[in-house]
This record gives sequence, C-alpha cells and structure tokens, in this order.
Amino acid sequence: MFNLNYFQTMSIHDCIDLERYPLDKTDSIAYWNLVAASKQQLDQHGCCLLPDFVRPIAIERARKEAVGHAEVGYQMNHYFSYDDVNDATLDRNLENFPEKHPLRFRSLTKIRFVARDLIDSTNPVQRIHA
Repeated sequence: MFNLNYFQTMSIHDCIDLERYPLDKTDSIAYWNLVAASKQQLDQHGCCLLPDFVRPIAIERARKEAVGHAEVGYQMNHYFSYDDVNDATLDRNLENFPEKHPLRFRSLTKIRFVARDLIDSTNPVQRIHA
C-alpha cells in the first residue's frame, strides 16, 4: 500500500499497474502480448478495456482534486438521445419504432469539465498524460 503525501508527485509506477500492463518494457514478450490483445479488442469491440489500469490510490487522488475544482469547471447540460450518436451505420428513422421505445428516450446529461491547466502538476492525471 502506498503512503503518499497529497502533494507529493506520484511516479508513473504509483499511477499505473505496470506489472499487469508493462508499458515501460517495450522489448518484452508481455508488452507485445498486451499490444496484440488490445488490438484484438479494438477490432472486435471498437474499444479496449484495461481493468485496474490506473491504481486505486491514483484514482482517489485525482477524484479529490476534481471535486475541489468542481465550482470552476465548465458546466454542460445536454439532452442526449439516440439521434445524437455520431455513427453513420445507425438507422435514424425512429418513425419505425413505437412512441415508448427506448431509442426515442431523451436523457438530460450534466457534465462538468475541468481544464487541464487547472489541475495540479502532482496530480496522477498529469503524470499519466506527461
């Protein structure tokens, strides 16, 4: 378990599980197996999931700072609906669906964005994206 002062800069090893995801060992078989598995996921599902990639302590530290910046974050309120999805392969003709069909459902989404320059340089988000 890590015992870090809140303002102490976390190393990349503190932030990412490099034992499970050896991104720092590009000449290893484990690295290339990870790359191959990730590409396979992308091809099959359109996304790649890396469970527990970011260590819990890093997530908690980033979360605490984000909560502290909530008041200065950019607030975006948006009604999201199926029509908003930017995918040309989806059928947009909702007239074929009953009035109460889930595809016709609209949901108010509230998102607050914090600009990266407001995030402290010791934050795990900064370390991961450095």
